[in-house]
Amino acid sequence: MIKKNLTLIIAIGFLWIGKANAQCNADFNRNPNIVCIGEPVVFFDLSTGGSNPKTWSWNFGPGATPATFNGQNPPTVTYSTIGTKTTTLTYTTNSGGCSNVKQRNVEVVTQPTITFTSNSPQCVGQQFNFTYTGSAALTYYWDFGIGANPSSSSIQNPQGITYTSSGTKIVTLIIDNGTCTASTTQNITVSPTPTVSFASTAPKCTGIAVDFTNTGTSSGVTYSWNFGNGATPSTSISQNPTGVIYSTSGTKIITLSITNSTSGCSVDSTGTININETPISSFTSNAPKCENSLVSFTNSGTTGIGVSYLWDFGSGAIPATSTAQNPQGITYTSSGTKIATLIIDNGTCTASTTQNITVSPTPTVSFASTAPKCTGIAVDFTNTGTSSGVTYSWNFGNGATPSTSISQNPTGVIYSTSGTKIITLSITNSTSGCSVDSTGTININETPISSFTSNAPKCENSLVSFTNSGTTGIGVSYLWDFGSGAIPATSTAQNPFAEYTGGGSKTVTLIVTNQFQCSATSTSTITINSLPVADAGVDTTICPNTTVQIGASSNTNNTYSWFPSNSLVISNPTISNPVAMPVASITNYVVTVTDTATNCVNVDTAIVTMLLPIVADAGIDVEICRYDSIQLGVGAIENQHYVWTPVNGLTGSMMSNPMVSSDSSITYTVTVTNEYDCPSASDNVTVIVHQLPLIYAGMDDSITVGSSTQLIATGGIQYNWTPIYGLDNSGVYNPIAGPDTTINYTVKGIDIYGCINFDTILVTVLAPEIWIPNAFTPDDIYNNVLYVRGQGVENFQFRIFDRDGALIFYSQNMDQGWDGGQQLTHEKLPQGAYVYDVQGVLTDGNALHESGIINLIR
Repeated sequence: MIKKNLTLIIAIGFLWIGKANAQCNADFNRNPNIVCIGEPVVFFDLSTGGSNPKTWSWNFGPGATPATFNGQNPPTVTYSTIGTKTTTLTYTTNSGGCSNVKQRNVEVVTQPTITFTSNSPQCVGQQFNFTYTGSAALTYYWDFGIGANPSSSSIQNPQGITYTSSGTKIVTLIIDNGTCTASTTQNITVSPTPTVSFASTAPKCTGIAVDFTNTGTSSGVTYSWNFGNGATPSTSISQNPTGVIYSTSGTKIITLSITNSTSGCSVDSTGTININETPISSFTSNAPKCENSLVSFTNSGTTGIGVSYLWDFGSGAIPATSTAQNPQGITYTSSGTKIATLIIDNGTCTASTTQNITVSPTPTVSFASTAPKCTGIAVDFTNTGTSSGVTYSWNFGNGATPSTSISQNPTGVIYSTSGTKIITLSITNSTSGCSVDSTGTININETPISSFTSNAPKCENSLVSFTNSGTTGIGVSYLWDFGSGAIPATSTAQNPFAEYTGGGSKTVTLIVTNQFQCSATSTSTITINSLPVADAGVDTTICPNTTVQIGASSNTNNTYSWFPSNSLVISNPTISNPVAMPVASITNYVVTVTDTATNCVNVDTAIVTMLLPIVADAGIDVEICRYDSIQLGVGAIENQHYVWTPVNGLTGSMMSNPMVSSDSSITYTVTVTNEYDCPSASDNVTVIVHQLPLIYAGMDDSITVGSSTQLIATGGIQYNWTPIYGLDNSGVYNPIAGPDTTINYTVKGIDIYGCINFDTILVTVLAPEIWIPNAFTPDDIYNNVLYVRGQGVENFQFRIFDRDGALIFYSQNMDQGWDGGQQLTHEKLPQGAYVYDVQGVLTDGNALHESGIINLIR
């Protein structure tokens, strides 16, 4: 690879109008002129003079690829052999009338050799040395790979390189001998060195196991532990040894050695742990004792300054724990075997001991009852104390029947008097003879009186009054149940009212409750007379100006009265089923029926709805264009049904306002009915249909690039052409069209009725084999890139130069055009004239070479 800045010097000759130069001068240049074998050389023509036609014949010397070339600017050349290579250019003009030869040399040198050695393998943290063993060079660049310190070097033989990680490292060396560069890579090995560290569960006390954990390298290594004096075991080769017990206290020195099984590298770590002395725990007591008797405990183990004690006396103990050395006066609320525990702590270690003591049983006494109750209501008692191995003795107090009992849970005790009653229960342990008493009180409340009267019998829906004739006063409440059909169904008033929705016998209940929640209940039956049947008939709908019979058959025990009576055909409002002919759209007919035996009255209503006359409206006559649509009729009226004829062209023949689309004029009729078979109505509408105009855009046409043609449309009074590209005016019937590519134009025409139709014309744009515009505007949306147009071209090359001969654009693709900027920097270039050069081979085999001026316009 050549370490030189390549400079491309291109000289372009402009075409001048005048007399052709009779002299021709062959000349060229190459870059670089010294090159390594296999690397590219660029040749470019600098020949001048002579007149067309012109030819160039190149010979690049031995070992060149390609060896020769016919054309102005050859492709890139490479050499497979070293030495001085002479390139010969023969420049011929004017059909051989002038010929000139130019030779220049290229020096091809051999690639340098590049090799190096190292002292690999080494371990992590050890030094690596590298020695260059290749051909002479001017500069060196070393990259030592991942984890290297330093990571790179520019000296010939770097020394003392270290790595922070193990594995295969890729070392790269790049040299430069002033003409060529070369590179090589080698893999070196960095062997792993283990890390060593450990942790433990210490500090511990003597006799308590200590576990050790290796926190260093854990794979591909071996271990050697030494646990210090007093340890059992004293050594281990496990990774994480456990269960090491020390028989003596003090500081212990721990050593761990870890060795890499492959590289043999070994590393040690030493640390210390503390082992503390364990105290002695033991005690005595004065047990066995009974429940609630005092128990004493005496420590017989370790004592002294800094020693603490924690006692747990077991279940039921009061207190449950103690920190005294010799705790006294402990009592138990339950009997049985108690587990007493003493924990002694000397400040660093603890010891514990446990003993079982016996607590003899003593019964507990307590009871419950269903009181408070009311006089005359049974009270039940329940023993809630000891229930096994004991005897019972109850006393229930004054007014009780029975007054005493020896049952465990006596029931059915009834009090004849109210007030506070004193209850006593004695329980005795059948084995130990221990006895315990409990005294409590219950309340017995007075029961009230319940009775009432009413003003029944009454008719349905009439108010019935009820009067309490029992207990009254502060704190007394009432709960009435009035029986079936009552409104309300219940009441808490002292003297309430109710009405009934159905006749017959009704059972009424009153519950009276006093402030002690004692209650009494009384029941009575009352009579409610049923209402006569009132039937005004069903609600109905009738056609306009018709009659309908209302009501139902009569009952001889009833009388009838109708309202309103002025629209009854037979003006007798006292019969059960008159004939009505209403005048309003909605009439409520009300009948009042009276039972002559009970004088009870009932009312019913029938609603008669008279429909409005049927209305048919097909809408006004309309005009539309063929294929257009329009809506007929009006909005739907409730309960009306619609039928249109004929049905062709309609979106629906049973809609009130269907859409219509027809290809000829037509008259539609709509007939309207309703669901009550009332007289129907009809209406007509005429739809006049105008045919679409015959719009004609003319015969298809063709033009050449840069020319135009006039389009002429007929058949309408207004026109609009699309697309507008290439047209001078898209809103006239005869625009001028000058597109640069083949295009289809569509014209929309409108006639005197506003009807629209379309036609299309194809304008074909013919282009020469190769065509290049003489100007372009890169800031315009239609002409913003300069392309070479034409047939396919092989070996296509397209160059743009500024007036100084500098190359500003180059492409080998006909689909890649110049956007008016510098190709490499994308800088916009100023407005002005630029030189283009196009070379290639046409599809017919003829050579293509065109040059000229292009004007960039902004």
